[in-house]
Amino acid sequence: MFSWETGKGLLADQDASDAYKRRRAQALAKEFADRAKMYPDAPNNTLGFSAGTAVAVVALEALPEDVRVANVVLLGSSLSDNYDLTGALRRVGGKLHVFTSNHDRVVGFLMNFPGTADRKFNVAGAGVRGFVLPRRAGDETRVLYADKIVRIRWQKSFEVDQDYGHHFDNVKAAFIRDHVAPLLAVVE
Repeated sequence: MFSWETGKGLLADQDASDAYKRRRAQALAKEFADRAKMYPDAPNNTLGFSAGTAVAVVALEALPEDVRVANVVLLGSSLSDNYDLTGALRRVGGKLHVFTSNHDRVVGFLMNFPGTADRKFNVAGAGVRGFVLPRRAGDETRVLYADKIVRIRWQKSFEVDQDYGHHFDNVKAAFIRDHVAPLLAVVE
């Protein structure tokens, strides 16, 4: 567990400055690097939720070139859907899974007021439709997006684990056990 939150609640976390999130992401990147040195044969994985997906992605960008994260899972991502993931994807050995839902009213509607976690306005959050290829994407970015990003759309079968597609549903224990943990157990 890595606590990056402001301690002032969900809206304050979402609205926290880019500089604040980047400072916390630097600390997370240091933890990844330290763990990689201590346990060189153990996979590093990360899971981000809501505005914490911005911290997770920026931490990946901040990793030294020789440090990799095996797999990444983003739940209810309020990072903008057009965020350029190229730098982060370079540090992912396996896949970056992004769970999306059209029923997520926090990301799909409420986020329009404070902006995305990366402080953009009038763009969609990735937790609704996933990430889109950046404009003017080069060959490397196109390959990374095609090879590394896996969008997992909400489906009715998730209701068995009490995930109805709403913002906080995919952090319930049964959903994590049945749908998220298996993704983090894959070693590339």
